[in-house]
Amino acid sequence: MIKMLLFTAPLLAPILAYGQNPSADLSVQVTPPGSDPPNSITCAIGPNYTGSIPAGAQAAGFTTCAANYDFTQTGSFTDSLGTHTWSTLSSWFQCPDAGTFGAIIYNNQANPATQPCSDTSIVTDNNGDAGATGKQALQILWTLSDYNAGTQITQLNSVSGQGKPTPPGTTFPTGMYVEVVDRITAATYSGVQNGGAGWTPYFSDVFWGGDYGSVNCRTEFDFIERYYPNNVTGGNVIGSCGAPNPSAEPGATSGYSNTVYSNAGTRITVDTSGNMAVCRYLNNVQLSPKGCATATLTGGGSSGTITQRNNLLLWSGPNRPAGSTTCGGSCTPNVTNTELIQRITFWTCASWQTTACTGTVDSGTP
Repeated sequence: MIKMLLFTAPLLAPILAYGQNPSADLSVQVTPPGSDPPNSITCAIGPNYTGSIPAGAQAAGFTTCAANYDFTQTGSFTDSLGTHTWSTLSSWFQCPDAGTFGAIIYNNQANPATQPCSDTSIVTDNNGDAGATGKQALQILWTLSDYNAGTQITQLNSVSGQGKPTPPGTTFPTGMYVEVVDRITAATYSGVQNGGAGWTPYFSDVFWGGDYGSVNCRTEFDFIERYYPNNVTGGNVIGSCGAPNPSAEPGATSGYSNTVYSNAGTRITVDTSGNMAVCRYLNNVQLSPKGCATATLTGGGSSGTITQRNNLLLWSGPNRPAGSTTCGGSCTPNVTNTELIQRITFWTCASWQTTACTGTVDSGTP
């Protein structure tokens, strides 16, 4: 993908590894009816989920919380990987990437230089922007120093960059519903609009289709991506496997702002014959018109897109080719690219660790 990207967030990338510890019990536990609703849903990765399961996820039967990267939670939590506190980065963030099990997120981009660990931090978002909430968030930077060092992008990953084709880390099935709550700073947005930075949050929001194994046909699912100069804010589906790509974009919705937190959702349903539907949501409401698209994958039921394992990618920067000073134009920064993420949550089926979570193809509402 040759674009100037303002910032990058989650996207789905295919991979063959199935999880940190295939023998671990990663089932989700829901508290009995009548108990305190906050924090009632236990997630395999991350703290408990607060609130109701999105209606679009429930409609597809995706009621298991595989991962809840809720960076607004300030206390410690224990999940299938151990005990963590977001503000203590060493408890969940492996930087530099040592290629060992146990981390929630790995700092593993190296094309040609790896971004410094200091580009990733937990902050209180009170920078004065109208969209700042005062809550805790994950901050991802791409800076002039990164540019001068030849760093292509700042990239965080749910799997290690070592040990391929089956690196340590957490992967997800194709069938799922993903929520991404994020924003970029006003300075980042205005800097790009004024012809400067040339980078965009490429929030290929939690997944990116790129399998490390021998999958015959793989697809990249971008949950939220922003790029300049087209000023596009939305999702994308990339690959030659015939996967559907809805044309509705969150950024085209009235009242949407890149600098204010919103919940961008993506639902992917697929059956064993290779029929697939991809639907997009904004603040738990399906986009309309053309918020869903359907197609039959190339190869039908034998398509690798069905069985590919997907890893979460958070990506910030211009996506310039390694060693290049251009990205189809100038990408010399005039501002630091700042992405702020409050939460990324994955809803899927109970057997998400070992299956593709296939089922009924759902292109309806909710």
